[in-house]
Amino acid sequence: MPRLTQSLPKYRKHRASGQAVVTIGGRDHYLGPHRSRVSRVLYDRLMAEYLANGRLFTPQDPGSGGVPVSKVLKAYWQFCTGYYVKNGVQTNECEAIRLVLADTLPFRDGPDRATATAPLLPGLTRGGQHALLRPHASCRQRIHNG
Repeated sequence: MPRLTQSLPKYRKHRASGQAVVTIGGRDHYLGPHRSRVSRVLYDRLMAEYLANGRLFTPQDPGSGGVPVSKVLKAYWQFCTGYYVKNGVQTNECEAIRLVLADTLPFRDGPDRATATAPLLPGLTRGGQHALLRPHASCRQRIHNG
């Protein structure tokens, strides 16, 4: 699809949800109920940012929002210690998760920030996802070999 050179991205209705939506740089921005004052104000704000940036879409700086991956991992560990309990004793699942989280220590304090849009593992960016998925084989070996 050709780039817009003169016109602004269109304010339109998302039929399934009834919300106002505008697509900038291939990303949909939902603005609230279609034809509402709030959605028009949000559209105007987005268009002002879009024009001020030279008609380029730049996503928010990763350092300006989100949660550090280390905080997500800590919160997940706290959840696991309370959830994986049987008859008042932590199950073996906690040990498996602890080993995986321990293997991610070199990765967890990096520049990655968690955002609400990460698709595979909620709360982690792509780098954080690879850090959690990669050590899985070594975790299994530790559990099965002793």
